[in-house]
Amino acid sequence: MRIRLPVFVKVITVDVLFSLLLVVGIFITVRQAVIDGSLEMTTTRLNGVVENLSTTIVREGFSEAVAGSDESMTASVFLHAQTMLRPAIEDIFLVRDGTVIAAVNPDAAGQTVGRSGTAQTMLIDEVTRTGKPAGSVEQRDDIEPRYTYIYPVSGRTLIVFKYSLQAEYHAIEHTVTALLRRLAIALALFFPLLAFTLHRIVSWPVRRLSEAAVQLGTGNFNLDLSIRSGDEFEQLAATFSSMARKIRAGYERYLSPQVVEHWGRDPAAFTLGGSRTTATIMFCDLAGFTAFSSRIETDVLTGFLNRYFSMATEIIFARQGTLDKFLGDGILAVFGAPIPDPRSAEHAFTAGRTLITTFAESLHAWNVELGIADETTVRLRVGLATGDVYSGNVGSELRADFTVIGSVVNLASRLESANKELETDLLADAATAGLLMDVPPGTAHRIRIRGFDEPVEVFSWVFRKKQ
Repeated sequence: MRIRLPVFVKVITVDVLFSLLLVVGIFITVRQAVIDGSLEMTTTRLNGVVENLSTTIVREGFSEAVAGSDESMTASVFLHAQTMLRPAIEDIFLVRDGTVIAAVNPDAAGQTVGRSGTAQTMLIDEVTRTGKPAGSVEQRDDIEPRYTYIYPVSGRTLIVFKYSLQAEYHAIEHTVTALLRRLAIALALFFPLLAFTLHRIVSWPVRRLSEAAVQLGTGNFNLDLSIRSGDEFEQLAATFSSMARKIRAGYERYLSPQVVEHWGRDPAAFTLGGSRTTATIMFCDLAGFTAFSSRIETDVLTGFLNRYFSMATEIIFARQGTLDKFLGDGILAVFGAPIPDPRSAEHAFTAGRTLITTFAESLHAWNVELGIADETTVRLRVGLATGDVYSGNVGSELRADFTVIGSVVNLASRLESANKELETDLLADAATAGLLMDVPPGTAHRIRIRGFDEPVEVFSWVFRKKQ
């Protein structure tokens, strides 16, 4: 099972690890610097001590002593006295030609200084060869290291110091403790700043993009990704916002902007299924279109229909209508669904009247633009009916269409056709006419409609100039 962690948690984890590595690095570097400084001071101090001792050793003739001789014994006593005066000195012995001639422990006189190849013998060989003092740190288990310092006295005689670094290492530990305390204070101030910086640089843009993706998935296309980071995140946010606008524009080719907006607020309203509501249905059709289309080329006809449908879609959407579908040269539009509209009848009537007059005004210009010389009269007819409908998405999970179902849909279609017999432009049923305000009254008719048992009361309007 994969454990999913938020980006912010990952950033903080990286931040903590980075801080720990930084502390370890600083600790090691400073600790080594303190050790090096302490050894340098110890070497300087030992130089002064050894110079004084070597002067005394030469003056008293100890450098020429032979192991086991009285001079060797006297020299050993002298060296032992030096360790008593300087507790940090653990051991001192004189060496000539690799043999101890005098030591704090007299029994050590006559012994060799060690096996060939050891660190101590190598250091002795170096001092004998160069004639210059040298030293090295001797690491010991469970206790502080010891500093071995070798100083050339005279000729082939060397004085070897074993110096305890206990005081120095205690000072080092004290310094390190103080350093860690200051580092802890610095990190307490630095860590929140670093976390906030990483959050602003990485976590915040990623979280904004993640939230935007979730919103887009639920149908909210109004994304405001104001990321101004000057890097790839800003470019990604701009691309994401552009994609959302393009998707919205694609939906608005089929649905009104109000419906798309409603979808963004309530995506569940556009799943399969629907609800019953009161709406006004509009059917539009072009009278004389069959004869008109038979006399022109297909590509020219396509250009004509595209202009007609573009004009009609813009007018319908402007009046809060929803484009259900194109039916050849006809149009089915709905007002009041899927978004309820108490003024659906007024909006549908205004859209129908504007469609009729705009089409009549644009027809000649379209014909000239497309090179259509046909003088056949084409006019737009509209049928309106208001009542209860079932509106929603009908189809399958793979493909669904928004549509409306109900008797008023059939009635609107029949009223559009009835315009031909009455020589009118727009026919509306009594339910629609009764909801119209500030509209010139239409002419009342009672006509028989196929599919309806009783005559239907309708009202008609003529908006175009009769040919």
